[in-house]
Amino acid sequence: MHSKLNLAIISAAMLIAVRAAATAPRSPPSSFGGQCNTGSLQCCNAVGNASDPSIVSLVGDLLDGVSGLVGIGCSPVVGGDTCTNTPVCCENDIFAGLINIGCVAVNTNL
Repeated sequence: MHSKLNLAIISAAMLIAVRAAATAPRSPPSSFGGQCNTGSLQCCNAVGNASDPSIVSLVGDLLDGVSGLVGIGCSPVVGGDTCTNTPVCCENDIFAGLINIGCVAVNTNL
């Protein structure tokens, strides 16, 4: 069990590093001053549906029974911080932001 968990964490970290290096930001950085109605505001390197094969390949069976959006490689957005990746509000944080579940996309164009 521990070796699967370690492999999942290492795989997720590697994909995040590769994806961050290979993709340009989709839009200019956005500032956040608001709050989430649910959970905390996070800036994630990758966001996808828990059943998406690319997410499942990263975290394996860690998300069994989880549905909805999942954030990978997330960090909290505080005060006037900016997010050049994908901002989401997430209810649950696993492994200190490596995996966040219960996420909802944030519209930064308001």
